[in-house]
Amino acid sequence: MPDPQTLPMTARSPLGRAPALLWVPALVAVVFLVVPLVALVLATPWGSFLDDLRTPEVRAALWLSLRTSLATVVACALVGTPLAWVLARVEFRGRGLVRALVTVPLVLPPVVAGVALLAALGRSGLLGAPLRDATGLTLPYTTAAVVLAHTFVALPFFVISVEGALRSAGEAYDEAAAVLGATRWHTFPPRHPAAGAARRRRGRGARVGPLARRVRGDGDVRRQLPGHHADDAVAHLRRLPRRPRRGPHARDDPAARLGRRAAAPAQPLAHPGSGRVTALLEARLRVPGRLDAALTADAGDVVAVVGPNGAGKTTLVRCLAGLLPDAGDLTVDGRSWSAPHVLPRDRRVGHVVQGRDLFPHLSARENVAFGLRARGVDRRTARARATAELERLGVGALADRRPHQLSGGQAQRVAIARALVTEPRLLLLDEPFTGLDVGVAATLRVELARHLASYDGVAVLVTHDAVDALTLGTRMVVLEDGRVAQTGTPAEVAAQPRTDHVARLVGLNLVTAADGASLLAFRPSAVTLSPTEPSGSARLRWAGQVSQLTPYGDGVRVGVRTPAGQDLIADVTAAAVAELLLRPGAPVWASTKETAVVRYPVEV
Repeated sequence: MPDPQTLPMTARSPLGRAPALLWVPALVAVVFLVVPLVALVLATPWGSFLDDLRTPEVRAALWLSLRTSLATVVACALVGTPLAWVLARVEFRGRGLVRALVTVPLVLPPVVAGVALLAALGRSGLLGAPLRDATGLTLPYTTAAVVLAHTFVALPFFVISVEGALRSAGEAYDEAAAVLGATRWHTFPPRHPAAGAARRRRGRGARVGPLARRVRGDGDVRRQLPGHHADDAVAHLRRLPRRPRRGPHARDDPAARLGRRAAAPAQPLAHPGSGRVTALLEARLRVPGRLDAALTADAGDVVAVVGPNGAGKTTLVRCLAGLLPDAGDLTVDGRSWSAPHVLPRDRRVGHVVQGRDLFPHLSARENVAFGLRARGVDRRTARARATAELERLGVGALADRRPHQLSGGQAQRVAIARALVTEPRLLLLDEPFTGLDVGVAATLRVELARHLASYDGVAVLVTHDAVDALTLGTRMVVLEDGRVAQTGTPAEVAAQPRTDHVARLVGLNLVTAADGASLLAFRPSAVTLSPTEPSGSARLRWAGQVSQLTPYGDGVRVGVRTPAGQDLIADVTAAAVAELLLRPGAPVWASTKETAVVRYPVEV
């Protein structure tokens, strides 16, 4: 086998060589950046370099540079981080304009930037003159002037970097913290890339040095500002992309909405032994164009919500958690959560999502204790209760591990423990077993069923798995196009499904009778396929075409589509597929005996 290091570039890269048309300008850019650095190295008198470093003047200059750099980093962190957070997390009118103004200093030539600072902070400047008159202080020729000049240039870099980091991180952790009871201050980002800002600030130091020296008492800015620089700056501002105006429901920014209304502080939780939480849920949730559904549940109910992709299942869960605004009514335990609107942190909701959303910088124990701490429980008690909950779910030995050190099943147990430990009124489980191995999911399903059996709040389980819905749910709600298509016990829904999705979920065919007033449900194993129309008055028959063939157990599952657009499935042997020459698109007749069909009215 050849050494990969000796393979040609085209063999090592699946996309082949880069076009020469790109290599040429890329090399020009490298030369343009490297040559000045090489020239600087060559021009430096290295023989006397160390001696120069020992002189008081050079030491003073280096110390001044270090102090101003550190002061600039602190200033950028103090004002830049809040600005970046607001731009990334809060939706407000004029946000695009603010972002454009923040980026303008990035394109200003050094002279223009210096003149701008002069116009603002010079002895006769917009702010400099009032400052001098009020306090007698002047900024020109001071260390503060150097720091201000450096900050003026470095701050846009800092804001853009932090805002980009916040946007790329998403809002999942903010939402998880809010549901657990944390305020916006608790979730203020711990990401402060000050070191990166310092490097960028020092990289621009050659530019801003002259700026500080130019902040002097000359108040006549027009003599120092060439007209074309002003035109360039204005033209650049006009060319910056504007964010299109959005309607109230065009974009969901949950993190921005969480802080729009003030709410009463969260109350400390009751300690074990003070009584369990009981809940009664009555909801009519409306999100224009996405959801219009009613839902009721008694204490102890586990409501399994099923439906095809895009039916509104996750939207329903997010409305219940308060992460998505709705125009409906929601009452839990006799208290309205809609009028006035109750923020997620005050709802006492447990929320387990597909991605688990465990905080990566906290251990498993600290993740579980987070909701308790946010609601006022002291640290020692919170950690003790978190440890007990982890042990109850069989992961107590992993309490000190970080999320990245846990397997998928272990992390999901921690997420469930975090949701249960706060004794929520509502426990929202949004496809909690997605992405887990079959064996892990089966084990976790048994454990969750045991815990739900003693849970006397209301649990809402969103799932695509019939096993989850039929074994964990005490009631089923079927969503279709954002509306409730069917509701009942799992046995009732499985016996008489009213949507194709539920029929497939429980392994049945569902078709509408010829009279249009009845639904017919029957098993795929009861369907017979033939190349010609079958005879016999006691059989129901449909002409159609083979739509798909998929392996199923020790046989083949054949999909048949009728001219009316109804889909049937039949389970046949592999020999029957070969004998009947079944291929996608082949004509075929499907039939079943009347005795194998369950018939029930379309409308209940």
